[in-house]
Amino acid sequence: MGTIVGGRDVVGFVARPSASAAPPYPAFVPPAASSPASSSLLPHLILSTLPAKSNGYIRVDCYGGLNQMRRDFCDGIGIARILNAIMVLPKFEVAAYWNELSRFADVFDVDYFIQQTQGFVKVVKELLEEFASREPFRVDCRKRKGQFDYVEAVLPALLEHRYISLTPSISQRRDRYPLYAKASLCQGCYRALRLSKHLEAKGSELFKLIPQPFLALHLSLEPDMVAYS
Repeated sequence: MGTIVGGRDVVGFVARPSASAAPPYPAFVPPAASSPASSSLLPHLILSTLPAKSNGYIRVDCYGGLNQMRRDFCDGIGIARILNAIMVLPKFEVAAYWNELSRFADVFDVDYFIQQTQGFVKVVKELLEEFASREPFRVDCRKRKGQFDYVEAVLPALLEHRYISLTPSISQRRDRYPLYAKASLCQGCYRALRLSKHLEAKGSELFKLIPQPFLALHLSLEPDMVAYS
């Protein structure tokens, strides 16, 4: 019964504490005024505070182009909140035809991301020594069909290994997430991700060189489409 899972009856967290009975989870404490959670995209929601003890660490493994990687990573933020896990900076998996070795920290502002997700999910740059010396246990949910539950499908592996890598399901409906997990996902997707200063400067430089006005055409760079790009 030591496992803490957000939104579950088993020593869980919920969006609003029940006034009729003493819940088996810590009482709600409003986020501090300086916390990003206090000015979230969903101000009407009462966000439950993060439990003092987590169930382990999650690294999200992201595939595809930048948009697909961003989608998987933001989805992973919501999943980490559901499972009460600490997030490790994600791993960008690179297919041979991309020939691109950029890491998360090369693309996005890590410190800004950690600051903006404070109160929604805990993020660390580095693992404890006991976990840093080994590879995480892999949990791949990409091929799962239909509706399934991350707590039932992923939490047992997290509790056993304490450090897992996760690839979210591309077909799972995010509207089924608890409200606090939706808020965490949206905070990560719409407020916490900012390009690194180097990329912002390079983007501004390129933008000034392009004749105005212009039209940007995004081709689908799947393996069979690369020749047409």
